[in-house]
Amino acid sequence: MFTKSLMVTAGRARTSALFFSLLLAIALSFPVQAGQESAAHRLTVRVPPVLQVETNDFELVFAQDRTVEQAKIRILSNQKSRWQLRIKGGNNGDFPLAQVEWSLNGEDWAELSPLPSPLLSGGHTGGWREIEIHFRLALPEEESAVASMDAAGYHVQLAYDLIVL
Repeated sequence: MFTKSLMVTAGRARTSALFFSLLLAIALSFPVQAGQESAAHRLTVRVPPVLQVETNDFELVFAQDRTVEQAKIRILSNQKSRWQLRIKGGNNGDFPLAQVEWSLNGEDWAELSPLPSPLLSGGHTGGWREIEIHFRLALPEEESAVASMDAAGYHVQLAYDLIVL
């Protein structure tokens, strides 16, 4: 009988140990709250509006053997509003500036002016947008490009304005 009661006691001890182990596991699975106060945080991210143009091409030089040049610019806009890129040119008065023409596609040409002229417009760019501008020196037919250019060539200064519409 003593062994029988010992077996019953051992069985109850195992059951109790199993019960308390499960109870401990359940208790540890609940999150602990310090001081019984919950804290809430709100994070607000504000990105400032950016409208930027970058280029390294501020001067064109048409040499004796080249009457076509290219310039590359990059535009970044994270704004929903529309923008406009304008271009203007200048030289030392060595030749009429209207003889320099620009194009975005190499087919439709416009004269370069000392006053800002609309080049391109757009909106949100989704990162840097690269634009290639083609330039050509359109000399009158009676003026041969090789004969009229001196060794220094024709120099044209470029300026870009990027404005919000």
